[in-house]
Amino acid sequence: MRPYAITMAASRKDSHMTQARIHHMRSAKVIAGILLLFATPAYCAAAPCDFKGVSVGDKLAKKELMAKLGIKRFKINPDVSLVRSTENDERQYGYLVAQDMALLRVGPYCLGNMCFIPYGVEIQKKIPSFMQIIFAGDRVTDIQVRFDPQYWQQVSPGLIQKYGLNSFLEEHSPYVTTDDTDKKPVTEYRTIIANKSGGANDKTGSRCELSATRYDGEFLKTHDPIESYRAILNIDFVQVQDCKAQTRCSD
Repeated sequence: MRPYAITMAASRKDSHMTQARIHHMRSAKVIAGILLLFATPAYCAAAPCDFKGVSVGDKLAKKELMAKLGIKRFKINPDVSLVRSTENDERQYGYLVAQDMALLRVGPYCLGNMCFIPYGVEIQKKIPSFMQIIFAGDRVTDIQVRFDPQYWQQVSPGLIQKYGLNSFLEEHSPYVTTDDTDKKPVTEYRTIIANKSGGANDKTGSRCELSATRYDGEFLKTHDPIESYRAILNIDFVQVQDCKAQTRCSD
């Protein structure tokens, strides 16, 4: 079991990274969704649903998405079935992690309903991140931005201010995961902050769930170089509202 996941699988069955990370991003999304059910009615002029100008609810071609994020070179539908992990990485990190590392070497790409940007986008100045963006047709439905938790204290105030992440869903809560190399359970701790009312895309009326998660633990920093990006901003599509900014949205 991997400690992170995107909210929905990409259409390409060969994408081992996507399949390995489904479970845990879904968990964060479900928790944020429960809060929305009990929230007071939201306004369309709520917190934004965008990151770097790309918003949940936007209709974008893949090339438009990459241009907005400043990515000049990327691949469309690369044949990831040809990507092979090295035997040394498989011995050291396990097969799934080694395959993830091999996919990173592909660089930014879009495959099926997913775009994956392992480098080239900073969550704040000089703080690297990597992104996964999910589409339904040509509509952006999920944005995940991951960064190293050593920058949490530096990054989180900006996230709280922009997205209104003022409610703790969990604070340093025990979280049991499995070390892929020896299959032993490992207890870590995670903090999840969220906006109870969610956010809105003023252009389309789309609503979104907003949360950020930090995982605290050392074993994956040793066993899995990729998973050192253990702090995550999630922006997830909820529904489309037929209303304009400053107008109350119906539930």
